[in-house]
Amino acid sequence: MFPPTGDNYQAAVDTLKRRYGREGRQLQVYLRELLNLVVVNVTNKEKVPLEKLYMKLESHLRALKTLDLSKAELSMYFYPLVESSLPEEVLRTWKRNSNQELNGVQDNTSNLDDLMKFLKKDVEAEEEINLAQNAFHEKKKYTCKD
Repeated sequence: MFPPTGDNYQAAVDTLKRRYGREGRQLQVYLRELLNLVVVNVTNKEKVPLEKLYMKLESHLRALKTLDLSKAELSMYFYPLVESSLPEEVLRTWKRNSNQELNGVQDNTSNLDDLMKFLKKDVEAEEEINLAQNAFHEKKKYTCKD
């Protein structure tokens, strides 16, 4: 909290921009909202009425247009989708152990690569854990005789 003085105005604005003005984060929110709208409309028996669907789509697309996406890489669009598809336990581990947001800057291009590397390591680790746990539960083809 900043004391309400003219000297603190720019510091307060900068703090708000760091907290709420991150275009990468805003892009993720809008894309997830669009994806959710599509998934809900496809999977639910009761479809969203066309008027409501149109209004929501228009609102999300208008919000996306406010962002400067001229430099956006395709991975900026795919990162939120991949991340949202993860089971909660994996997502929590990813968020806790990743260095995604250093100094409030987020780079979805490297995040997607990092996330895929993380998932690869996690899958490989699970395979090794299964091998270690199940190695002695299988029938042995060979027996050791002294």
